[in-house]
Amino acid sequence: MNNEIIAIDSIFSNCWSLSSLPDISNWKVNNVIKMDSIFYNCFSLSSLPNISKWNLKQCKDISDMFTDCISLSYLPDASKWDFSSIKDKSFKLKKQFSLINLIDESSWNLKSDNEESPENLKKEDCIVF
Repeated sequence: MNNEIIAIDSIFSNCWSLSSLPDISNWKVNNVIKMDSIFYNCFSLSSLPNISKWNLKQCKDISDMFTDCISLSYLPDASKWDFSSIKDKSFKLKKQFSLINLIDESSWNLKSDNEESPENLKKEDCIVF
């Protein structure tokens, strides 16, 4: 991915039958500011490549990033993602996954009063199929 791209929102959105992705771990996303709905409605997607090293410091919107990824059972370790620039903090994980692992999002600084924000997510809130 080119360093000049600043928006990848909805890039895989509504790919209902997409069950796996090519290796997107080496995408240079350090200038991307919009990632909202990137995997929105990817119902069949069961795992993601290791995107834990993505530099998301410039990102301002991650809303609905994983919404309705109901088959997603694994997320890479995204605990080191820097979301200090996030403006839209309506990141939703609740009742979206068949997650076996949960993201350690404690360092994300996504403080919100929204009951569906990551700091309020518990394992029992995830749908398991």
